[in-house]
Amino acid sequence: MITMEMYFENTNPPHNKFYYMRIEETLFHYVALRRHWGRIGKKGRVKVNIFDTVDEAKKALRALYRRRMRHGYRVVECRGILETQEPDIWLSNIERRLRRPPECVEGP
Repeated sequence: MITMEMYFENTNPPHNKFYYMRIEETLFHYVALRRHWGRIGKKGRVKVNIFDTVDEAKKALRALYRRRMRHGYRVVECRGILETQEPDIWLSNIERRLRRPPECVEGP
């Protein structure tokens, strides 16, 4: 089972928003990209997109990541179980953008 998650915040005035993305395997072996967003401290909204493969979900996650960064969000936390021993290219881009390694950990 593959799980990746990223949590963003945009606290630049007048914003006070969060955005959370998670890739997870569904019960029927599809891949879900779950998104949760809204004002910090509020309930927010949730949307789930279903994909046939992990690669399709990662492609959507990359596009959403780029969009969040353009809109002033910053990565607060990310965690993931990577399928390969080598880190994904998009995680490396996050590290360069933050100028420090994000708190991403590989699972068991």
